[in-house]
Amino acid sequence: ALADWVQVPEQWRNERLAEKWRQLLIVRDEVKRALEIAKNERRVVNPLEAKVTLLADGALADFLKGFTVPLSEIFIVSQVEVQTDGTHSNAIPAEEFPNLHIAVELAPGEKCARCWQRQESVGKDSEYPDLCERCAKVVRER
Repeated sequence: ALADWVQVPEQWRNERLAEKWRQLLIVRDEVKRALEIAKNERRVVNPLEAKVTLLADGALADFLKGFTVPLSEIFIVSQVEVQTDGTHSNAIPAEEFPNLHIAVELAPGEKCARCWQRQESVGKDSEYPDLCERCAKVVRER
């Protein structure tokens, strides 16, 4: 028989934090939809080589910039940029957020041999020229 899920102690519950992450997961679904469109249009082959630009109004932009975890890690892409003004030629409107448009393009830089993300720091470390700055630091510390 399968075990029951562990019950979370009441003092650990934080509905405000849970709602914040629910909203971010909706944005992530929107990003995944935009990535699929970009893949179908052959702008990117793999999400890890993508740069995602989120064109958002002030409140939504502040919300997106307020995460301590990099959005690129949450969306599993190379780079994420949040902009409050401007346009982007291939931006598509989000379905769930009327004030959000999402653009996907090939990220600048080279592909890191360790994390497979495209980063402009690849090639700048003389000891690990095929790694991005973050991966070179991790490998160096091991």
